[in-house]
Amino acid sequence: MYMSLIISIILFLLVNNGLTIDCPSSPSKWCETKEIAQACDVIEQCEAYIWKTRTESDRVNLSIYYETLCPDSRKFITTQVWNTYQSILDIVNITFVPYGNARELYRPETKLYQFYCQHGAEECYGNLIHTCILNFYPKSEQHMSFIYCTESTDGDVETVATQCAQKSTIDFDQITACTHSRLGNQLQHAYAVQTESLQPPHQYVPWITLNGEHTDDMQKQAEKDLIGLICKSYKVTEQCKKFVWKIHDRNDKVNFTLYYETLCPDCRHFMTTQLLKTYQTILDIINITIVPYGNAHETYDSTTHLYQFVCQHGPDECLGNLIHTCVLNFYPAIEQYMPFVNCTESTFGDVKTVASQCAEKTKIDFSKITACTNSTLGNQLQHAYAVQTENLQPPHKYVPWITVNGQHTEEMEHEAERNLIKLICKTYKGSNPPAECKKYI
Repeated sequence: MYMSLIISIILFLLVNNGLTIDCPSSPSKWCETKEIAQACDVIEQCEAYIWKTRTESDRVNLSIYYETLCPDSRKFITTQVWNTYQSILDIVNITFVPYGNARELYRPETKLYQFYCQHGAEECYGNLIHTCILNFYPKSEQHMSFIYCTESTDGDVETVATQCAQKSTIDFDQITACTHSRLGNQLQHAYAVQTESLQPPHQYVPWITLNGEHTDDMQKQAEKDLIGLICKSYKVTEQCKKFVWKIHDRNDKVNFTLYYETLCPDCRHFMTTQLLKTYQTILDIINITIVPYGNAHETYDSTTHLYQFVCQHGPDECLGNLIHTCVLNFYPAIEQYMPFVNCTESTFGDVKTVASQCAEKTKIDFSKITACTNSTLGNQLQHAYAVQTENLQPPHKYVPWITVNGQHTEEMEHEAERNLIKLICKTYKGSNPPAECKKYI
């Protein structure tokens, strides 16, 4: 009995004193539990605006009419829609309609519809794959990751879809069977009817409706700040305007750009210390862009119509820069490329071997990257980074070279190299700085 009393006292002390909870850096997690809300000192706001009982009728109904290979659709889905899904899914119903500017023709001899798509037969197949996914996996939590994956990955439609299905635990055999069936054909027809019945008729894609309505002003705001638009449309006590909208306002983010070269010792040190810590700690308030070119030089070969690059640390660095360039093209989301970049910059050895090993660790398709490095596409992508670097004002003098909101000063550079988090926090103008910033403001 005495021992039970001692154990009870110890448990009481642990619960009340020892097990402290830190406030997460991501504001989207502040209201996950009462303990976290208390640690973040937002109990009152969470109770008033987040935990208030909501009915389904309070949700904003967002419909996205799109086509799978349309560049504007892909950009909108992988930025605005993806951010909305991750941030405020509890107040919005997201509906995808994969048809867009396609046309259909009924074939009485087969009793099937034939589809003609703006970006060719591959897009029709992509639309049909999405159509079948939405039928068998109707919940946002089931299909959103797959849609994001396919829309953010270039390549053969079926290969990309197969890989994305595997990552998203979707049974692709079932989806393939659907795409070759009358069911898939009828489902695609249903989306055609839904799209063609829009009032006003759609004029382009992506085309959005909110609660069944569409205006040009609504469309423009959605493309710029979909979260803000949803929050303004939400009816319950203007919750978003007072709380969530402030937290997720992307307009306050600090724009940080790093110009570097892959084998530069100072670049590697900066990226694997200052940049990595910043990415891990305050990603909610910063847009990070990296430009792999640095002190290289280029010349145009009129015979091959390609650019030739000469790099400060030799041909291996040129290959490393090109590998990073291709990775950034095919895996543009920072959550996709940053683990790979950190791995290559923190690992010494043969450039191609290291990159291959890091790609395997970070789920990057290295065969696609290798093909890119040997292609005209890779050459043009590297040239684009050359132009971006050579147009810097003031011109860069060394690497790593950083800009914050498009500006560069020597003082800014020195502070970034000492404490990048502090520099970003001091620059941030938003009303909800993360906990890590409070000691610098």
